[in-house]
Parts: sequence; structure tokens; C-alpha cells
Amino acid sequence: MNEPNVLLLDENRGFGGAERHVLSLATELRSRGPLESVVGRPDSWLCQACPEEIPFFSCGFRNEVDMFSVFTLYKLLKRSQANVLHCVAHRDLVATALARNLPGAPPSVLIKAEHSFPDPNLSPLFRWAYRQCDGLACVSEALRVRLQETLADDAAFAGKIVVIPNGIEMQELAPHTSDNPKLRIGVLSALSPGKGQADFLTAMSQFSSEERSRFHITLAGDGLLREDLETLSAKLRIESEFLGHCEDPHAYLQNLDLCVLPSHTETFSLVALEALSLGVPLLAADSEGVAEIYPESAMLYPKGNSSELHSKITGILNNLDAARERAAQLALRYRRDFSRETMGENYLKYYQDLLHQKDSTR
Repeated sequence: MNEPNVLLLDENRGFGGAERHVLSLATELRSRGPLESVVGRPDSWLCQACPEEIPFFSCGFRNEVDMFSVFTLYKLLKRSQANVLHCVAHRDLVATALARNLPGAPPSVLIKAEHSFPDPNLSPLFRWAYRQCDGLACVSEALRVRLQETLADDAAFAGKIVVIPNGIEMQELAPHTSDNPKLRIGVLSALSPGKGQADFLTAMSQFSSEERSRFHITLAGDGLLREDLETLSAKLRIESEFLGHCEDPHAYLQNLDLCVLPSHTETFSLVALEALSLGVPLLAADSEGVAEIYPESAMLYPKGNSSELHSKITGILNNLDAARERAAQLALRYRRDFSRETMGENYLKYYQDLLHQKDSTR
């Protein structure tokens, strides 16, 4: 059986959880040997963030039927040693599937990694690209179920979908210390629809002004809703600090007394995983992917319910030492089960299984 040699493709230009995942996985695969190159846009965050030791190949991915990108990938495939094509987004999947079907393209396995809930109205082109896949890897069971439902009409997907959770590089666990007499309560997330920051601000407004004077409230992240959220914060008379784009999520989270994750829709949530692995108390909305990896009922609340969120925050702050102790206990499990190394082992085994299946059918 051939050993895996991987091209890791992501057409996304910006910065998000999927891009952080790609960089983390690329780093782990490179340390194990099977990564040939990351493939992405030359103007992307990923291109800028890749360290020198990780090879990066530029491809435009300008639209869903960008034939220039298809032929760019085709030429790359013909001269590379890659036998695993690991796609993260839709445009790179379509372009790679087309390139792999051109005459003279070397044999390989094609997988699509899923990080977001699928559009139930997938275009015929995307459905065709999914049918070209040898495997589909989802970050959670909730996502696997949704993807299975979306693709249920096509028998070609039967048995192809597996769950491989995300993993992160674990940072050093630091003891909780602070010179700040105020309790630090924060949200780390893109300021975009569905992330629930308005629920958080509304919940905080239900504390009296005297109670709020004990808090240092921060929102880290940037996005289209920043101005609206700043306006809401002022209207509710909440003293909150909007920090903008967060370059170092771990440093931000490690300085919190309570991390709140109010997002209405999450397939997994790297923020949840980072907070949990650092031993930071996490209070989260019960969105599908988060509730799956964080079955702590006392630390979950019904998504969108700001009154229940306020009640949960009150209970936690009234017994913060117990919340910190439980978070420290949980950190040991999350650092073991969701490490970058564990994710790399799971993907490496998946690549090997798919290559073995490919060899067996020749």
C-alpha cells in the first residue's frame, strides 16, 4: 500500500475556524512527513500565515467554474507525488475534482472535509463534485447527520461519511492569576449573524449597574455587525470593550474568568475547545456541535434565550471557585482527546484506509 502524500487545499481568502484548522493540520502532517503542500489563494490569510517550512502552492480559485485554476491544479497533479487530495471548501473541491478527471491525471483519493452545515440546495455542480469524493470527513456527529440528510437522494454517498473531530496545538496550562479586581467576562467570535453577541449583551444588561461595575466585559473578534453591536451596547448602557480581530486567541481566553459562547449555530467550535483545553470556565449556548463535545448541562443554556443566559452567568459567578475547579478537571480530558496530534493520527489513518480501498479495487 502506498503511504499518504497529501495536498491540502482551501480556497478561502479570509481568516476563520476552517483556516486555523488547515494551518494546524498542515503543521501536524508536515511533522509526520505526508504533507506535500498547502494549496490556496495567493492573497489569502493562509498564504500569509504559512511558515516557511510548510510548502504553499498558489491557485486563484476565482469562481466555481474557473478553468484556469482547474488547469493549474492539473499541471500540479501531473508533476507531484500526491496521492491524497484533501479539500476544505467548495471551489477547491470542484476545481480538484475536475482536474483529477482530466486525461493523464495520476490516480489519487479525493476527500472533502466538512466544517459548516451544508446548504440543503446544493447546486448540481457541487453535487457532482461530492460524488467524485472517495470520502467525506465531518468535525462532529451533528454535522455528519445533517450532511447525510442533504445527500440522502444519492446512493453514491452511502458509507462515505466519517467523523474526525478538530484538534488544536495545546498551550501550557497556567494557574489562574489576575491583578484585576474585576471579573473578566468575554466572548471570542466573529461579529456576524448567528454568533449571538446581542444575546450576551442583553443578558449582561439584566444585571444592575452596581453589579456590572464588578465586571470587565470584552468582545473579541471583528465583522459586519461590529457597529450594530457597539450601538446596542451603548443603548443598554453596558461598559464593554470591543477588541477587534484577535491575533492570539489563547492569550485572550486564558485571561478570562468566564468565556461565553452564545453562538446559535456551531458544528464544533474551536473557541470552545480552546477554552476547555485551557481550563477556562465556559458557558455556551446549546448549539448542535458544542453540546456534542461539551455535555455539561450546568454550563449550557438554550440558544437565543438571554434571560436563561443571565441566570446561568449569575449562578456561575456566585460559585466561581467550583466552576474553575470543574474546568481544570475537564481540561485534562480535552487536552488528551482533542490535541493536534490526535487529529493528525486520525486523518493519517483515514488516508491510509482510503488508499487501501483504492488499491483493492484496481
